[in-house]
Amino acid sequence: MCTRGVPISPLVPQLLSLRFFSRCTHLKIKVMIINLKRKKLKSGKSSLYLEFYGGSRKDKNGTKKHVRSFEYLKLYVFDKPQNAEQQRKNKETLKLAESILTIRQSDFIKGKYSIRNEKKGQITFLDFFR
Repeated sequence: MCTRGVPISPLVPQLLSLRFFSRCTHLKIKVMIINLKRKKLKSGKSSLYLEFYGGSRKDKNGTKKHVRSFEYLKLYVFDKPQNAEQQRKNKETLKLAESILTIRQSDFIKGKYSIRNEKKGQITFLDFFR
């Protein structure tokens, strides 16, 4: 059982939020958090992209490095829509981006994305436990 009182079973990652497992560090469950984010552009629009956050690691100097990758969706929304048409287009674009996010999250749950940290194989045994 987790400290939050939830029993661990094979279906738990599908039933609960992935963020829940990132807080239960004693379970040794590898987690990838997938978020939909936006970046403001000079044109007055925002670009939508997905961030795949796979945790963090420590490099040789002891500094914490975050393991991230990005998928740019090439979808744009208006920051300040001027009329009803732009508002409608924003809603459609956000709905499409959220559906892509849902597909990527379900792909992750099905095991399509590997979570293996390739850097762990490159450090020495003693450095790994420091």
